[in-house]
Amino acid sequence: IVLALSLILNIGCKKENNNPDKEANIGNGIEVFMPQTVTDDKITASNINETKITAQEEKSLWSYKYLNDDEKRVYRIMLTMVKNLSEGWANVGHLGKNSSVIVAKSFRALSNDFPEYYWMPSSYYINLNDGQTFVSFKKNSVEDSYGYTKDEVSFNADEFSDAILRIIEKTHKATTPFEKEVIIHDQLCKYVTYDSEFKGQEESDLYSAFGALVYGRAVCEGYARAFKLLCKYAGIECILVTGDSKGVGHMWNMVNIEDNWYHVDVTWDDLREKPLHTYLNVTEFYIRADHDIDITYSNADSSLIANGNSYNFSLPEAKSDELNF
Repeated sequence: IVLALSLILNIGCKKENNNPDKEANIGNGIEVFMPQTVTDDKITASNINETKITAQEEKSLWSYKYLNDDEKRVYRIMLTMVKNLSEGWANVGHLGKNSSVIVAKSFRALSNDFPEYYWMPSSYYINLNDGQTFVSFKKNSVEDSYGYTKDEVSFNADEFSDAILRIIEKTHKATTPFEKEVIIHDQLCKYVTYDSEFKGQEESDLYSAFGALVYGRAVCEGYARAFKLLCKYAGIECILVTGDSKGVGHMWNMVNIEDNWYHVDVTWDDLREKPLHTYLNVTEFYIRADHDIDITYSNADSSLIANGNSYNFSLPEAKSDELNF
């Protein structure tokens, strides 16, 4: 049985256009994918090499650290597939009766850790056959599940790099990680416009760092992924957080500045002509005033995970207000 598992990664939220006199108007921007079942017992699969992840690299992969050995192996195989925009089926081996959960956790962790791979699909196929598990992002050459071709990704590389450097170069004048963070935050507010109906290259661009930085348009997920990616280049530890804000699915960030973790919501700070700093480096107590944080995977049942529902990997405590803007 092949389950087209579509993880709910495209999380958005609407706001009104830069009107300082009106509160943000949030609409439903969540793109929901329903699992589909097809029958295919003639799978031809390849053995995909695992991407090597050093102990030093692992320190920067927040979600990867919370996976078990089987999940990490699937993560590394899927990472190779995404890097190469692989076509067809990959054999990820014997995973036992929890194979759907293992693949689901691995993929969500991968998506959380690598915002730079903006072409990563929001869905995948899984085939359980004879005790082995097979995974595919793109079953054949006809499908367009990546959204971009290898040639298009290559063509976009310089433009994407330039968009990243345009902001990172501004952080070079900063003398502290906090100053770098503020520059990144404010530059995103300057360059990115909230847009839930972008008519650009791909609808998925609204939910990606690429769409935010290159096209300058995104929903909250695009803001959050762009912020995480820029923090990575600036040497700041940053993770994604999912939940609800005022009743609608939402994504924001947490950052580690001088050994203290803080919540940061760039989307809600981009409401006016000048950037706000209402949600820059706030505590969990503060953010929970109008944000509901999704449960962590350790508290989620297997069906919730396997069906692609939203959850967080372990989140650090955010109690300090020392660097609240």
